[in-house]
Amino acid sequence: MSLRAYWSGTLQVGLLALPVKLYGAAASHDTRFRLLHGVCETPIAQVRRCEACQRDVAFDELVKGVEVQRDTRGKPSRFVVVTDREMDALPLPTAGAIVLDGFLPEGVGIPAVLREKTVYLGPDEKAGRPYALLHRALFDGNRLGLGKVAIRGREHLVAVEPWGLTLVLSQLYFADEIKDALEVPDLPVGEEFRAEELALARQVIEALTLQQKTWADFTDASGEALAGLIEAKRQGLPVGERVEPVLTGDIMAALRASLERARKEQVA
Repeated sequence: MSLRAYWSGTLQVGLLALPVKLYGAAASHDTRFRLLHGVCETPIAQVRRCEACQRDVAFDELVKGVEVQRDTRGKPSRFVVVTDREMDALPLPTAGAIVLDGFLPEGVGIPAVLREKTVYLGPDEKAGRPYALLHRALFDGNRLGLGKVAIRGREHLVAVEPWGLTLVLSQLYFADEIKDALEVPDLPVGEEFRAEELALARQVIEALTLQQKTWADFTDASGEALAGLIEAKRQGLPVGERVEPVLTGDIMAALRASLERARKEQVA
């Protein structure tokens, strides 16, 4: 079944502009939980209530607003309402267009922490040839483009690069949205290691290097485990408990055991 586009516009590279569409690249298989009343296990209804009017409010009565003032007690007292039409009409040069400002040097990628989500970037039915040309040029040069696009009134930093037979667009965080990694508590600084410790650690990494296995071989075990839990509870069967890993303070012993297990798995 063909994917359904959720956005259409143009991809602008210099003076070249070709019509393109965006498609979701992933589908979540998470189990959908409902909120229940713990006493009778009845689903809870979500109620939107206006305290000023003292009544429940229908969804079509809702609008979006931004707080601009507070009263002397510190409570919100004034809002500015902004409509979807006003958001779409913001004077942004990237509205309706993915504007690539340039390309990173060959082989230079994007740090994983910058990537927010990735979607497929496909051609309009009349733009197949220029799309294929751009895809081939990026693939052959091992390059990716950086630019911006405005969707629903919000401008996003994006990267465009080839993946398989398609181009993908990665939505990135802006630099001022990334938290300082040095604020992570308890980061070790200035640790010194013996040569044998480093050598053993590298041996473990080499032994565990993925040769035939790729990202496509990994599956989500939590869905199967959750399905088993739900079925066991449905039938009134006992539920097993998760075994917690035992932490070891002996780094060398843990590395040697890891290396030994990896070698045994390679033989098997």
